[in-house]
Amino acid sequence: MIPYMQNYNLYYFDLKLYIIDFIYKNIEFNNRNLIMEINKNYYENLTEDMVKYKKYFYVLRPILACKWIEEKKCPPPVLFDELFNSVLEEDMKAAVEELLAKKVKMSESDKAPKVEKINQYIEEKLAYYKALLETMPDDRNPDWEPLNEAFVRMV
Repeated sequence: MIPYMQNYNLYYFDLKLYIIDFIYKNIEFNNRNLIMEINKNYYENLTEDMVKYKKYFYVLRPILACKWIEEKKCPPPVLFDELFNSVLEEDMKAAVEELLAKKVKMSESDKAPKVEKINQYIEEKLAYYKALLETMPDDRNPDWEPLNEAFVRMV
C-alpha cells in the first residue's frame, strides 16, 4: 500500500476561521462581564468620601481591559503595567501613578479620600462602555458543531 500525504492547509484554514469567530464572540461576551464587574465594584467601593485605594485597581484594570479589547480586538494581557502603558490615556497616567504610589504605602484596610479625577474617568468610561454594549448585537453562537466538524475534517 502506498501512503499518500494529505494537504491539511485547507482544513487548518477552515478550523482557524471558526476559532477566530469563536474567540471574537467570547471577547464580546467577556466585555459584557467586565462592564458589569466595573459597575458593581465602582458603586460598592469607590463612591464614598473615604475609599480603599486598592479598590481603584479592581475597577481600572477591567476598564483598561475593555479599552484593549476595543482597540486591539484580542484578549487583554493579565499584567496591569502592560494595560497601563498601552491603552491608558496620557493625561491619566500621572494620576494613576500617584494613586499606585500612595496605595503601596497604605495597609490594605486603610482608607483615604477618593480621587476625583480618577472617579470622573471611571464614570466616563463606564457610561461609554455601557452605551457601546447596548449597540452591540448579542450574536454569540452556542452551536459548537461547525467547530467540531472543522476539527474532525482536519484530523
